[in-house]
Amino acid sequence: MTLTEIDAVVDDFGAATRRAREAGFDVIEIHAAHGYLLHSFMSALSNTRDDQYGGDYEARTRLLREVITRVREEWGERPLFVRISVVEAFESPDSWTLADSERIAGWLIDQGVDLIDCSTGGLVPGAGIFGDTPAYQLEYSEALRRVGATTAVVGGITEPAQAEEILRDGKADLVLLGRELLRNPGWVGRAAAELGVPRPAPPQYFRAYRPGESTALLTERTH
Repeated sequence: MTLTEIDAVVDDFGAATRRAREAGFDVIEIHAAHGYLLHSFMSALSNTRDDQYGGDYEARTRLLREVITRVREEWGERPLFVRISVVEAFESPDSWTLADSERIAGWLIDQGVDLIDCSTGGLVPGAGIFGDTPAYQLEYSEALRRVGATTAVVGGITEPAQAEEILRDGKADLVLLGRELLRNPGWVGRAAAELGVPRPAPPQYFRAYRPGESTALLTERTH
């Protein structure tokens, strides 16, 4: 990318943010993980530039910092999340590390980013933390919480009680689900029922319950 093209990308993030604001979105998240453009600038595994956007840590994170500054200008005080790969977990001296993430987390906090969405890897084949154990990336959410960040955890979280335990124990501030919601679109309703939490529902949902089934945990939306 030329410097002119980089400037255009920053402006494009600003324009996209403006459209999101005008469309009425409540939260936006900047994706700076998993080998997407911003991550590819941040990591020395992929960034081999020799200008102000490549080389040391400050230069490699410049684009992310410029994007966040531009987005915040358009977004105002609305909630702003950023997803990062906290570690790349790839055997190389050029890999992004937990120390790098702790450093960028401090800057994100100072800039008023409301939450860091903690994932791993995704830049080059085989890079990242993979597993079939519950919440296998939780340690990275915990690590960034220790430096003062509000965090979300992802990966291997499938059970309502498991998600509740993570929040109750202060290991993350938010639990994000992806594949589990694809497998089970009714997961949120199941979680509410299992945890005894009333959940709002459209009026049409009440008619889906058979006689004798409890609707005690459903609360009708008023808007």
